[in-house]
Order: sequence, then C-alpha cells, then structure tokens
Amino acid sequence: MDPMEEDDGISLNHINVGEINLTPTFMPNHEVIPRLTLYERVRLDTLTSINFLEFQGNINIIAHPERQILFKGFRILEKRLNRLMVHGDIEEKDKLDAFLVYLKLGHICLLAGDYARALSTYQHALRLGEEHFWKDSGAYFGLGIVYLHFKAYGSAIEAFNRHLYNNSTSMTASEANARLGVCYKAVKLFPDALRHFHSALNDRVAPHFLSHPQLKLNIALTHDSAGDIDKAYRECNDLLEDTSTHTPNETWLMAAIQRELGWLCYRKVDADQCQTSDERRAKLAEAEQHLHESKRLSPDSGKTHYYLGRCYGEQTPAKAHDAFLNYRASIDKSESDSDTWCSIGVLYHQQNQPMDALQAFICAVDLDPEHSAAWTNLGNLYETHYMFADALTCYKKAIKYNPSSPETLSARISVIQNELQQSPALLNQQPRTGPYLQSGCSARLPALKEAGSQPIPAELRQRQEEFIRSKQQRYRDGSVLWRMGELANTRTDPPLIHDNRMLNPSELNMLRIFKYAESKLDLTCQRVLENLEARLKQYGCTEGVDLPICKYTISELKNHSDVESETVLQNFSTIFDIDDDGNPVVKPKEEVAEDASEEEKERPPRGSDRATVTHTELPHSFSLLAPLKISVDVTAEEVMEKSNKRVTKPNEFTELFVEKVAPPSPPTPPEHKPGEILQRPTPIITIESRKDAHSIELHKFCESSPIVLIRGLATQLKMDLSLFSTKTLLETCPDHEVEVRTQYKMPPDLNVNHLGLPTWSCDSQQGFTTIRKYAEYQAENFKRSLKEESDKIRCQSAKYGVAETALKRRKMMEENSKLKEIKFGTNVDLSDDVKFKAQLTELAKMPPFCRVIAGCNLLSHLGHTILGMNTVQLYMKVPGNRTPGHTENNCLASVNINIGPGDCEWFGVPYEYWGVIDKKCREEGTDFLKGAWWPNQEELIQMGVPVYRFTQKPGDLVWVGAGCVHWVQSTGWCNNVAWNVGPMTFSQMMMAVHQYEWNKVQNYKSLVPMQHLFWQIAKNVRLTNSKVYNLVRGMLIRSLSYCKMIVDWAERHNIHVKYQPRMHDEHSHYCCLCQVEVFNLLFVKEEEKAKGTYGVWCVDCARRGNIMDYSVLQQINFVDLNEIFNKFQLHMISKTTLVV
Repeated sequence: MDPMEEDDGISLNHINVGEINLTPTFMPNHEVIPRLTLYERVRLDTLTSINFLEFQGNINIIAHPERQILFKGFRILEKRLNRLMVHGDIEEKDKLDAFLVYLKLGHICLLAGDYARALSTYQHALRLGEEHFWKDSGAYFGLGIVYLHFKAYGSAIEAFNRHLYNNSTSMTASEANARLGVCYKAVKLFPDALRHFHSALNDRVAPHFLSHPQLKLNIALTHDSAGDIDKAYRECNDLLEDTSTHTPNETWLMAAIQRELGWLCYRKVDADQCQTSDERRAKLAEAEQHLHESKRLSPDSGKTHYYLGRCYGEQTPAKAHDAFLNYRASIDKSESDSDTWCSIGVLYHQQNQPMDALQAFICAVDLDPEHSAAWTNLGNLYETHYMFADALTCYKKAIKYNPSSPETLSARISVIQNELQQSPALLNQQPRTGPYLQSGCSARLPALKEAGSQPIPAELRQRQEEFIRSKQQRYRDGSVLWRMGELANTRTDPPLIHDNRMLNPSELNMLRIFKYAESKLDLTCQRVLENLEARLKQYGCTEGVDLPICKYTISELKNHSDVESETVLQNFSTIFDIDDDGNPVVKPKEEVAEDASEEEKERPPRGSDRATVTHTELPHSFSLLAPLKISVDVTAEEVMEKSNKRVTKPNEFTELFVEKVAPPSPPTPPEHKPGEILQRPTPIITIESRKDAHSIELHKFCESSPIVLIRGLATQLKMDLSLFSTKTLLETCPDHEVEVRTQYKMPPDLNVNHLGLPTWSCDSQQGFTTIRKYAEYQAENFKRSLKEESDKIRCQSAKYGVAETALKRRKMMEENSKLKEIKFGTNVDLSDDVKFKAQLTELAKMPPFCRVIAGCNLLSHLGHTILGMNTVQLYMKVPGNRTPGHTENNCLASVNINIGPGDCEWFGVPYEYWGVIDKKCREEGTDFLKGAWWPNQEELIQMGVPVYRFTQKPGDLVWVGAGCVHWVQSTGWCNNVAWNVGPMTFSQMMMAVHQYEWNKVQNYKSLVPMQHLFWQIAKNVRLTNSKVYNLVRGMLIRSLSYCKMIVDWAERHNIHVKYQPRMHDEHSHYCCLCQVEVFNLLFVKEEEKAKGTYGVWCVDCARRGNIMDYSVLQQINFVDLNEIFNKFQLHMISKTTLVV
C-alpha cells in the first residue's frame, strides 16, 4: 500500500496559503504573554522539525506531555511577530529577527500539526533569508514534510534533496529518503524512487514514515508502476515469506502484500501474459485467492474490494453480480476512489444499463478530472448512443491526460470529426432502438453538460465539496493546541525516563547549553542534565548536529572558533526572551569583578571545559565548492598531519575547509538593459587558410564565446567528411548499432503535444536498429518527401480543377497538417579505433583545441573513456529530427560538424541564463536535467533571455561554449559528428565544479568524475595560469584531506582498508545508492564480493548502514597521492627583455 493512502492532506490546489492568518482571532492582542521556565526556554530554542516524530508520532498532540511548550512558544512568537510588523511591513533592520521568528514558528506549527500555518511561515522565512535558511538543519526537512502533506511532490523533492546535501548522514536521512521515494514514485520517476527506497532500506535507522517491510513493499509497488510485473511479483513473494501477523501493523502489512499479489496476478491477465485460456483462469483464481486472504486480514480496505471487482469483471457475465457487490463495498469504504467509479461504469455499460453507467463515469471524472480511462469510456458510451458531439468532447478530454493508447484515440477523434464535417445532421442524431438502449427506453441520454445534474453525481459532488470545505476550515483554524488557553499557566515537567536511544540533535544541543549554565540551573534542569549525560555516556549521540540557528550563528562571525562558540552559549539569549510588549530582551554579559586577579579574568566560564565544541567524526558534507581555511601553498605532509588530528587530537583539530556549505544555486543572470537586442547575432568565423585554423586567436575567441559557427575549417584542413556519410558507413559497418528516437515532425518555431497545444515537453520513444536499416529509412523518407513535393507542385500548377481534384488536395493538406512520426538515429558510437580508424584519423587533422584527444583538452587526461564525451558519436537525421534543449554534461564545451548534405538549425543561450530556463522548465512540468524539452524562442525573449539562432550548413563546425544551453533541429537529410572538449580555463573548470555539486542536489549523476580529473591534471599537466593552478591545488587539498579523514575514521572503527591499485583504463566509480563519485576509497560488501557482485558505496551511504559489513579498497596509496600533490607546482613563463 502506498503510504500516502493514509494521509488526510489535500492538494495545495484546494487551499490558499495566503489566507492563513498568522494572528488567530482567538488570541486577544492585549493578552499577557506566557512566562517560560529555564527548561522550557532551552527546550523551545532547540526544537526543530527534526523533533517531528516526538510530537507527531504515535501520541495524540492533545495528550503530549510537552504540549504546553508548543503553546507558549506559539504565543510568544506571534507577539514578537506583531511587534516586528507594527507598521505593516518588516523594516530592513528587522529582517534577520523576522527570519528567525518565522523559521522557529514554522517548526513549532509543524510539531503541533498545523500544516497550513507551517507552510506559510516557512515560505516567509525562505523569502526573508534564503541565504540563511539552509543553515538550520531542520528547515528544508520541515518544508519538505509540509509540501509532501499537501501532495506538492515537485517542491517536496527539491526541499528534501537540499536537506540531504548537508545532512546525508544525519538521523533524518532515512526519513528524507523514504519520503523522496514516495515523491519520485508519484511523479513517475521510478528509477529515482527505487534508489531512495533502497537508500532508506540500507540505513541502520529505520524510518518511522515507512518501516523496512513497508519499504520493501513500496519497492515492489514501484516495479509494478514501472511496468515490471514479474519483478514486483518476486519482490512481494519474498516479502510474504518474511512477514508474520503477530501485531496489528504486521497484519495490515500482510493484507497489503496479499492485495498487491492479487493485483499483480490480475495484471498478468490484463496484459495478455497468459498464453491459453487455462492459464488465464488459473491466474484469475490465484488473484482471487490472494485478494480474499487480504480481505480476511483487513476487511475495511476499499482497494481490496475494488481489485476483487476487477477480477470478477473479467469473468462477466457469469460473475457480474459478484463484481458489482465488490465495487459497491469499495465505494462504501472509499467513496472518493475514481478508479472504482470508472469500473462500475464499465460494468453497467456491459450490462446494458446506460443511465447507471453514465452517472458512474461522471462521478469518476468529477473526482479526478484527469482520469483518461473514465473520459474514454464515457466517450464510448455516448458514441454507442450516436451522440457524436459529446463523444468527441470526451475523447478530446481523454487524449489530453496521457491515455494508454493515444494513437487509437487520435484515430477515433479524426473519424468522428470528419463524419461531423461531412454530415452535420449527426449532431442532432436521435437514439436508435437496438442493443445499446434498455428495453422500452426511448429517452435520450443526458448531454454531457446536463449529466452532472443527475442524482448520484450531484449527491457525491455535494459531499466532496463539504469535505473539502471542512478540511479548509480545519487548516484555517490550525492546531487544536492554539485554542487551549489554559496551557499558558501550566508548567512543563520534562520527561526523565531513561530512554534507551542515542541523543538526537535537539537533546544534544540542550545538553551543551545546560553544561555552560550548570552553576545556575534549577533542580529540574539539573535532573534533565543528569539524564542526558547518562544517555550520552551509554548510547552516544547522532552525528551531523549543529548549534541551534540564532542571530549569532548567522552573524558576521562566519567561521566560529571554539572560543566564539563558547561566548555564544555563555550569553545565551534567544528570540523567546521578550517583554510584555514583544520587544527583545538582551541579556547582559556576565562581568568580572574589577578587583579580580588576571588569572580569574582570563579563566573560561564555568563548565566550558566540559562543553567545548566538538567536531563530528567526519565532515557534515563534502563539497568541492567549500571555501578553504588554509593556504594553497601547504605541503601534502602538512595536509595529512592536520587531517589526522581529527582522530588523534580532536581538541587541536581545525577545519581545512568549510565543512557545511550552502547548496549551490543557478547563476544570477545579468540585468537586461533597455533597448538591448535579445535576438543576438551569432559569431561566424570564416577560415581562409590552414594558418587561420591553427591560430591562437581562433582558440581564444572560441573559449570566450557562448557559441561560434566556423566555416571553411574542413576545407582548409583537407578533411574528407565523406567518411562519415551514410553511404560510407553502410559499406564499412552496416550492422553497427544505432539508437533510434521516434519523434513528431514540427517546424523549428513550434512545439505542440498530441492535441496541438503549445508545450515545452518534447518526448520520444527509444528503440534500437542498425546502420543498414536506418540507411534504408533515410532513403525511403527522402523518396516519400520528393513524391509529396511533386504532388504539391502538380496541384499548385493546375489552373483549373474538378471537384475530385479539390477533394484530393484538401485531403492531402489535412494529412500534411497532422503530426507525422519520424525517426532519429542518435548516439552512434564511433569509439572503436579499429573499425573507425579512417574516420578518427581524419578528425585528428583538426586544431588541438577542437580535437577529441589533445593535451589542452581536460577530458584527454581522464585515463578512461566516457562514451560521447571523449569519444566521437554520430547522428543520422531526416528533416525535423530534434536534439532537445540541454547543456553538455558538467557544462563542458563541445564540437559538432555537419557532414551534410542537408542543413541544421541551431538555437543557443549563454550559460548565465540556464537558471531562468530551469525555472521555466519546472513551470512547464518538465525537468531541465532529466527531461526532454524544446523552448519557445518568443517566450525566452519575453523573459529577457538572449537567444542565438543560425543555420549550420554541410562542412560547418559549431563550437558550443562552456555551459551554453542549446537545441538543434535538422532541416534536411544529414549526418553530424560530435564530441566534448574541456578547455583548460578557470571559467570552464569552475562551471564544471559548480555543475558537479548542482547535480548532487538534483540527484543527477555527473558523468565527469571531477575529483579523479583534478588529480589526473595535477599528475599530467604543467600549469602556467595562476588562477587555474590555485583552483586545482584547492581541489587537491580538499580531496587529500577528506581521503585521510576517511581512512583514519575507518581504522578507528576497525574497518579493514586494503590496497587495490587502479587498473589501466578502469572507469571511475559511483555510489550505487546516491550516484555521487567515489574517489580512491571504495566501500564494498564482502558478502556481495563473494557472490561475484561488486557494488560500490560512498562513505556516507556506508556509514548509514551497518558499517561492519563493509571493507575499504584504496586505489591510490597516500605515498603516491602525496608525491603528485608535492610535485604539482605553478610553472611561471619567464619573460626575456628585448634590448634594442
């Protein structure tokens, strides 16, 4: 069962967050604010969304022992907020205070179950202080929980991914991964959903959101949704063997497993996987057996009755009555299930009860206006009753919402439209007697506009509207706690039960604060401190915790030292310290007596010796963008020594780089100047000699330009481009594999869906063929096009024509107006230097900065191949083939040559504007990195985005600059060859690193392993540019330090580190769970290695699991790394003085 089935949240479409009043009417503005005890003040200040399970777990919030704390905190913060907004708007000087108030209010509202107010306050905080929001480890986690509650899956995905960027090993990682699995499954990104479910399953801390058995069930459900029925069936059977029914939760789980197994058996029948009628009957019997068992275990599940109804529906008319009874039972238990109403309609239609079928279908589309199957069946009902206009409307609705068979629907729509055009009288066609109408029924079915007023849909709609109104009112009212005024005068007794769990972040921060103020604690707080100390000693604490976010932790004191942190806690003052008017109360610093001795003046505060800030065993996160805290001139030995202190002398350890950084964001686009022409002219360089082709000016110009069209290069270098023609390839390697994308043919300025509506989505179907077969397709497409052109010319040249000719011409125009399917031969791999020796030799004639392999090309130093990047790929095209919008992997530059004979049309946007396009893609419902999209040029210009547009003719070379967003359409029959290059410039490297980190946030695999690449550059290249040198040197410091800390940590935990040198041409490794690059230190499981499988984990994913299951393979020892590091030096170019 999907965990969201039990969630009572409604969609954000049904609520207006702006209507949520942050000052409830039940709180008089003149009311004296509650007073806090020391324990309550500290507890409130350390509460974040990470405490969600403590308050929203299995305990009703009304009965929670600490409900008074939430009530008091809510009242105090609202008073503070009223004071900050006394003039209506927040003044600039108060924005930081307002940010802190909104953020803490969001946490408190979430813990109290006030989701709408939590969403509103989190969004206010994000707008006021986006640069600070990420610093609170619970901010994005809480925001993600709220978005998920309201089923805003895309926003929830972004929030949880940002949370994991800096908290990948925290106690909330499994909770975030489990929720991400649900979100990705909901948006049908099934591979991502599976990765996150497996990541949560790998975590030693089982998420409360989904237990380990529930995670396994959701993995099976995801395989089912992805269409892999056999895999889902095996997963369910394996889970069934491991599940008992000793507890209510286990009984519920067993029922869900049996229900899914029954559904999968039915799916096999529905998908025609059963070859014979006997197999079909056996599968249906097996499905019924599983579903009856599920009904026995969980008789209140409407879904089980619905599935049983589907099984019986396959055996109509014999079991039509049983199907109907189960559908009715499903409706009784879950009235708002549109699938059940649709199935009831189908059953009624089969039983010749059209009025009942009509009402059932209307109920289905009322509940889910995007239910394609219900619209299709409703259209079929109207068509069988000769109500073609209504049938056409229904079919058009159905095809709009991703139907299972769009081609069939499109054909049906075309037929009905043609019939209605030729015979308008059909619009008023009366129902005919026959098998489609009930006996004695002469009345016409209600038209579509009138169908909603029928009794059953009207009653259902009224109940649903009342339900939504009641939910909206509950969201406006907020948590029931806010109406319990008696809590203002209630003292909170801290729970002192010796819990057998490690300290969570809130408790650890409370322990730190109490340590600093130990001499001034009351009896209650002393008992809390003793309790926390005992748990810390016995069970330890979670890693990845920080001080509570406050004015000090985000002030100008950027890099806190231990002394600064002690000062913050010694003078502990929070947003809850306010007077009756809501003004902040600043606690004065504890002053030392004037007659005190020098020794007493310099003595640290009492308790500070036991509460110094400690570093976690490993950094919170590792980012190549993290600012360095040491000079780039350090030696490898100094880096090793400083890193080693993290384990051997933690009190002396200082960070070598900032260990917690903000998630990367898209670049800020330049401001649009009034009158600036956004349809930018494309730089075109004409090469007139071999010297021009190899000139440094051309090299520098290309590296500094977003996109460049170079003409005459192949001619001047005497390159034989015919080696890449279809004819030559057909002669040399006819059976070579070609990936094929089936697309719709459209003009370059137009992108529409199957309904003819403008869209950015540019979907295609993947397939595979050979060069021989695609060559045949190219030739056939060319011949067909010639015939169409000749027919068009013949029709246009005729001065007079009979009616038959006019009719033919009209039909031909209609056919031409339809979207035609075309095939695009893409990603033809030419990396085999034996099979394609002649072609690769020809490309070696190019200038070095354009070559596939060259010393100035970053990708040439990788030491292994990345297909399509440091190898050549061929593209075989017919007119209309599209390469959708994208930036190259890791924003590297690329080279593209048109072989001809036809042209290609190009569009390009500079790197600085990709964030604008990314935002627009989200608005259009597609993904910038993972999706296929075709931008609208006019819309981009309206948004202030400059666009390059030009035609690439045969022999032309297009240089795509670093990070340039581009999309291409062929306007003729042609082939293209392309590959990536990495200019060794500071801007290219910074773009690549930024994209590397951005990909982490977006859960996207970076094809270029940047850590490995920087070590290869240090090993192979003599750099003369100081900016590039400092950049590479900084990357080496971060990487070497992190490797040393990982090895020290592993040895401390008795994890075996084995040296296994890297093989020649061995590809870089990526974590099998999170897909980040794993450099040098590979975490592997011995049990999997024994089975012959070689999965690799990163240190963060390994730490979340049972670390003793892993061993570490070190591919480069520290002696070699240190040698590379120390030998890597800046080589200055000496300038000779000319004497005249």
